[in-house]
Amino acid sequence: MPSELPRKPPRRGSLTRKTLLHVAIGVTCVIGISSTLTYRLMYEEMQTRARERLREYVQARAQVESTVFVLARDTQQVIRQAVIRDYRRTVAPGTEERFDSLFLRYPDGSVRSRPERFGGPEAVTGWIRSGTPVTPELKQRVLLFNDILEQFKPSSMLRFSDIFFTAPEQLNIGTDPPGLPLWAKVVAADFDQNAEIWERQASTLHNPRRETFWIRVALEPVWHKFLAGVGTPIDKDGVHIGTIYNDLLLDELVQNLLRNGLPGAKQCVFQSDGYLIAHTDRMGDITAAEGKYTIQQSGDETLRALLRAVADGPALPFSSYDAASDHHFAISRIDGPGWYFASTISGEVMRSQAFRAARWVLWAGLASLAVLVAVLAGILRRQIALPLGRLNRAVEQIAAGEVNVHLREHPHDEIGRLTRGFNDMAQKIAERDAALRQEKQDLEAALEQLQRQRETLHQRDRLAAMGSLLAGVAHELNNPLAVVVGRSIMLEETATDARVRTGVQKIRIAAERCARIVKTFLAMARQREQKRTRVRLESVIDAALDVLDYSLRSTGVQVVREFAPDVPELDADEDQLHQVFMNLFVNAQQAMAEAAGARRLRITGQLTPDAGSVTIAVSDTGPGIDPTIRARIFDPYFTTKPMGTGTGVGLSVSLGIVEAHRGTLVERSTLGAGACFILTLPVPGRESAASSASLPGDSALPPHAPS
Repeated sequence: MPSELPRKPPRRGSLTRKTLLHVAIGVTCVIGISSTLTYRLMYEEMQTRARERLREYVQARAQVESTVFVLARDTQQVIRQAVIRDYRRTVAPGTEERFDSLFLRYPDGSVRSRPERFGGPEAVTGWIRSGTPVTPELKQRVLLFNDILEQFKPSSMLRFSDIFFTAPEQLNIGTDPPGLPLWAKVVAADFDQNAEIWERQASTLHNPRRETFWIRVALEPVWHKFLAGVGTPIDKDGVHIGTIYNDLLLDELVQNLLRNGLPGAKQCVFQSDGYLIAHTDRMGDITAAEGKYTIQQSGDETLRALLRAVADGPALPFSSYDAASDHHFAISRIDGPGWYFASTISGEVMRSQAFRAARWVLWAGLASLAVLVAVLAGILRRQIALPLGRLNRAVEQIAAGEVNVHLREHPHDEIGRLTRGFNDMAQKIAERDAALRQEKQDLEAALEQLQRQRETLHQRDRLAAMGSLLAGVAHELNNPLAVVVGRSIMLEETATDARVRTGVQKIRIAAERCARIVKTFLAMARQREQKRTRVRLESVIDAALDVLDYSLRSTGVQVVREFAPDVPELDADEDQLHQVFMNLFVNAQQAMAEAAGARRLRITGQLTPDAGSVTIAVSDTGPGIDPTIRARIFDPYFTTKPMGTGTGVGLSVSLGIVEAHRGTLVERSTLGAGACFILTLPVPGRESAASSASLPGDSALPPHAPS
């Protein structure tokens, strides 16, 4: 019988050990090369991405700050035109009395605001230097400055630290930054304002073109704070009558400009002449030099590289690498003052980041190598070393003359194991494939859901944009409406003539209604609940017509009202419905402005046949609505009116109000025969026989245009 060879462990120095050693050396070399290449590739990628991010960052920050400065310039131009428009050398009656109610001559010879004027926040206060002749014309000019500041200070104080006027006669009137002493209260009586650099820049000698100018960072002598500002001289008939200014505290300017959006980066703001305005690490030096600190003084090679780059005049935004300072940088320009905003990051920071990433690759590779060698040693010993050992002993027996040597064949040899391994692998691949298919189906379903959500978000974005517009309009109207209401109340209380009192009362009522409409805008923008009461539609329509009475009469529009006596009261928000009818009436009036022939606005109201709702029809004798645009008239921001006349939100807002009242608003008209808008509102406590039915036919509605 052939003998079976016993199993013996492999000898030391065997093929398994040599194979493992060679594998370890080879994999270690691969890991080293991979780590080196990874470091180089990651460093180069980081360089490219860093410059791109720096360029994008400085461009975005410069655009934001440019918007603020350009807006200041544009606002000052508007203020300048307002002063030129309203300035008169002829003194108006009541100027002396009003000036004396606001200003007082103090024992030091200066003229300042009365003590009670120094109390409120953001108060407009003024100072006139001692020895300055306070003529009636100067008093009238100071009052004009005061009124314009009261009008523009709310918007200006949102973006700047203050807003104020000066004049060559040595006066200053304006607001003060929160938390600082009131300038007009603490300034010396004989302070020489005309000697300050910012006032010299407004003179004809230093600014012959009379343009808006930008004030470099300087120490303010009264507040003892560093400021940067913008000013616009105001001339009337060739005579310099004043200058409008806005200031930014350096602390606020630095906070805005040097917000760090890039880890490891530093920001700075400088001028082309080398003056450093702001810097992440050098604000102490800038403050110590009272705003006159230059890049040349700093001795910083990185800053010098920025100045050289600007001097070469590249297209901005511009990004590059300076080998002398080992810094990557990007530069962009802030429109308005002409400043340059730059962001820098050192090459060492980027190399350390790349090295850390490559080091992780190295350690991960070495750990993988250790696991690989351990696993490979077990596999080689079982699958190669033991079978080869048995074969080697069989060869030795044959060499010794023993020919009856037999290697046992069994189903658990290498081929069998390979087969089973393959089967196992195939089974796992099939299972993975099935899992991948299921994941694909899940992803496709998720993508379809995301698409629906995207469409929903798109609709919400449009509504949100509309809400933002309404909120912005309401915010801008709040202050002027408050002034109108307050003034009208004062006039109503002081008027002695009955006709005047009646007219002022109508102004007050209309202004208060406008204020409520503004609150309605804010409520709609913030999605607040309506304030519903019992409302008579006829009274709401009368109130809207009363507001537009003068405008309708002045344009020759005849109003025809046909209201059925059985129209009941509704449960609704009166101010919102007033807004709807105001929009419809104003649109009708504007549509008939260019129409030939009779101009007639017809308003009819009646119960619908099923007595479940009220129908109001508003028709005009205008040109009607083109059928090609009829489907878009209720879209937000769609308008056929010329630029500056319409915003395209009136009908959209009106439709939203009506639908919020569970009503409908539709348009029925014929081109060339006028337009007709039909509004239906449900009657409380009565159910409509067919709530989803279409509107009544022509027999139940008024004609499209009055005869």
